[in-house]
Amino acid sequence: MITRDQLPYFVVYVKDHNSAAEFFTKNLGMRVGTSPITEPSSRLAGHATALALYGTTLLLIDEDGKDNIPEVQAGHGYPCFEVEDLSSFHANAVKNHVEVVQPPFHDELGRGAAYRGPDGLIVMALQSNQKAESHGIVLSGGGAYGAFELGVLRKLAAAASTDHRGLNNFTPSVVTGTSVGAFNAAWLVCALADRSKSMTEIVEGLVGVWRNRIAGGVHDNGAFRLRGDLLSFPGVREIIQDTAFLAGDLLKRLAYVSALPPRNFPPAGSGGHQCAGLRPTVARPGE
Repeated sequence: MITRDQLPYFVVYVKDHNSAAEFFTKNLGMRVGTSPITEPSSRLAGHATALALYGTTLLLIDEDGKDNIPEVQAGHGYPCFEVEDLSSFHANAVKNHVEVVQPPFHDELGRGAAYRGPDGLIVMALQSNQKAESHGIVLSGGGAYGAFELGVLRKLAAAASTDHRGLNNFTPSVVTGTSVGAFNAAWLVCALADRSKSMTEIVEGLVGVWRNRIAGGVHDNGAFRLRGDLLSFPGVREIIQDTAFLAGDLLKRLAYVSALPPRNFPPAGSGGHQCAGLRPTVARPGE
């Protein structure tokens, strides 16, 4: 049985690092990564390619470039990279005539399979049993001080925009807040429904609201702090149209969304545009 031993770097000597990298990126979906060894200032510049693996880096080095790196003690291990669906990945690898060293197998960590490259390198594709990490954001109140929260969100989105697989790992599964924090949280939740946008783009959209749409200074906290056309905010016009027939409820400070199935008429927010992330928050259970 092939083990999952991992090393900080896997160094493999190949005839041509460009053609070897093309094989692994095209047929196995591996991603070109970064390494100090492959930087322009390195002695191996032009002789090596770095590929991002699961928790490590694979270095493909031309035979004529191996004299430019120090000798290292040989070890045992196989480069590993993570895939979402091993079954479909394996079927695609077989379709591309990739040599299968070990077909898909199960162990305590998940599923895996081993393949051999044109230079004899054995690599492992892994489908982990571990659940994806989840993140939550809690935003405090404080009036205009809520703008400070944007700086924190910016830094988090920038610092955690990609993990070792090149994937965005900052998108939260829960967002909540108090007072102005609830305003920021509501914006984030509604914007997260647009899967085409990254968390960085969403945060920058909220920054734009604070810069261009919110009036007043730090110590002002009036009811008319939003500048411009309120109906131009995402979902506001649709929400008002959905609830317009409840004229009496519109006079109240709060608008309730029924949590019960519709009876004689559809409950407010059940038709047209609605923010799925906010509906459970504003729903009022029926008696």
